Amino acid sequence: LAEKDALVVIAKGLGLHIVLRRLVGRFHRPEELVFLINTTHEEERTLLLGLAKAGIDPPPAVLNNECTAQERVELYLAGGVILVTARIFIVDLLCDRVPVEQATGLVVANAHRVSEGSNSAFISRIFRQRNKTAFVKALSDDAHGFTRGFAKVEKVMRMLHCKRLQLWPRFHIRVSAYRAHSRPHQTARGT
Repeated sequence: LAEKDALVVIAKGLGLHIVLRRLVGRFHRPEELVFLINTTHEEERTLLLGLAKAGIDPPPAVLNNECTAQERVELYLAGGVILVTARIFIVDLLCDRVPVEQATGLVVANAHRVSEGSNSAFISRIFRQRNKTAFVKALSDDAHGFTRGFAKVEKVMRMLHCKRLQLWPRFHIRVSAYRAHSRPHQTARGT
């Protein structure tokens, strides 16, 4: 969370959904405007369920093809975190419906799927051109996905305008310490 523009790659199974939930929970306020793109329907459902359990109310807006252009504009102006499909977001960006200049940040889930021709790369480029001060945070739990192709990590970081790379493998000292701390204490047999 401390890094302004960063690509975070954590080991699979370490709870990327928890990191995403905490990130969304931190910025889901009317005075902030953060866009979350590149999530799957399952990830959206898991995120919204986790936020509901954490007491985040009202939940972030989910914008898809069921929302009219006017409804989307109203939700953009209301602030908070907005989960938006890449296709809808591109249309709204190109039609100047999105107050990008007022945005606090852009969060890109599944960063390992970003390629030069992807909607996420296009969105990030337009977003950064119109807002130089907002953060861009990219998340992935598929380190293996970055090994396909030549210099994939560098390309993704450049396309998403991320300046820092954070790697969180299972054997990282802070990850190991957290995992050891969060395990229930085991007692001796019979006690």
